[in-house]
Amino acid sequence: MKQRRNVLLAIIGFFLACFAVFYLVALRPNTKNQDVVAVYIPSTATYEQALDSLEPVLRSSFLFNAWARIKKYPELVKPGRYLIYPNSNNRKLVQKLRGGLQDPLEVRLPSKRTYREVLGAMAEQLECDSASLVQQFVGLLKQERGIDTHKVACFLIPNTYEFYWNGDCQSIAERMLAFYHQFWTPERKQLAKKLGLDACEVHTLAAIVQKETAKEDEMPIIAGVYLNRLNMGMRLQADPTLVFAIKDRKVTRVLNADKNINSPYNTYKYAGLPPGPIWIAEPQSLDAVLHAENHKYLYFCASESFNGYHNFAVSYREHLQNAAKYQRELNRRRIYR
Repeated sequence: MKQRRNVLLAIIGFFLACFAVFYLVALRPNTKNQDVVAVYIPSTATYEQALDSLEPVLRSSFLFNAWARIKKYPELVKPGRYLIYPNSNNRKLVQKLRGGLQDPLEVRLPSKRTYREVLGAMAEQLECDSASLVQQFVGLLKQERGIDTHKVACFLIPNTYEFYWNGDCQSIAERMLAFYHQFWTPERKQLAKKLGLDACEVHTLAAIVQKETAKEDEMPIIAGVYLNRLNMGMRLQADPTLVFAIKDRKVTRVLNADKNINSPYNTYKYAGLPPGPIWIAEPQSLDAVLHAENHKYLYFCASESFNGYHNFAVSYREHLQNAAKYQRELNRRRIYR
């Protein structure tokens, strides 16, 4: 009887010891991060490199490695972006990593100066490199429309996308182009047609409007000014296009000498719209052009109060008076360039 009890106790002890080891290796929390942390495992990563990526969040790499090898994770490494939660155990970690259950990433296509800058900013958040993303996006446009590089910016609209970090460049480019087609609904195309503009011309004008004002309620008024000028055959004389032509981002004040620059983006020298956008226009800027205010203004000048708004004028004489007030304030504030 005593012998039987000893055997039973030995069996129980053995199972308790096994469970203790199992708990220690598989079920005990093994992450030391206090907040959710994103771990990136590149597409070319070996198991050793994946382990290096995980090491900063692990309490014990030894215990993780033990469980990973039991579950054959070294042969099943999957690239991606994985969110690691506090107090995660090895069982959950390996299950997620081995299954490639990566977490998507929200990526913002920003409003910037050129399409290369925009795509570069996106690529910084993804595994896809900027050169490949530019190549894929431009390639899609040339294949679809045969456009020149001046107009590439017409097909980028700031938006927030959900991508997998290691998504291929082609699928990312396709998603961005798909949003462009989604934005340009039949209703918006009809509004552009009524203005006598195609979609790319709307993007080009919207970029100018956006650089003229940050006030959304003022955008339709400024869009109306430029449309009035276009309809009259009058030069746009838009300072933002001249700043783009100068290629000096530190310029805050346009001088008369700048107006002689020989560039197709110099709207003081050449009539009509420039050959393409000077900025990647936000959706609200595009809609401001499509819903431009109908008025008789031909001129506007920044308000001397520096509140971000503008003074508008129908006559050139009135405009000169507004401009003089603004220039006096620039000089008083010692803003010379």
